[in-house]
Amino acid sequence: RSGINAEYGERGARLVISDPLSSRVVLQMPRGNLELIHPRPLLLTHLAKLIDQHEYGTVFETVRKHRVNMNFVYDYHPDQFRENISGILGSTSGTLMELFVAELAAEDTTLSMYSFMTPQSSGSPGKVGLVARDLIPLL
Repeated sequence: RSGINAEYGERGARLVISDPLSSRVVLQMPRGNLELIHPRPLLLTHLAKLIDQHEYGTVFETVRKHRVNMNFVYDYHPDQFRENISGILGSTSGTLMELFVAELAAEDTTLSMYSFMTPQSSGSPGKVGLVARDLIPLL
């Protein structure tokens, strides 16, 4: 099972445009109406680019808006996350950081929930403890 849902629109829907700078895709439905969607594979690819560019404020807002598991922010590139944790705290609202900490789980989402992405991490044992140990001195 690939984990990719191909049923984003109705049968006979046509692709109008895909925004190359984000995850937005516009479809024209058979009845003529236009729908804007964010397919999960494109969204995760967009989030991965933002993480690589250290745009964590935008990443956390996007993750919350599109209901992506917040563990993906850490799991995509754990070493980079831990190296930049003070910058992440500065660029992210307290509410989003609280949601992130509350949702932390030991499971590596790049190997399970979002396994259709090319995983860059090889699992991170003790993820919750590592993040907590890095966050507590900065709070």
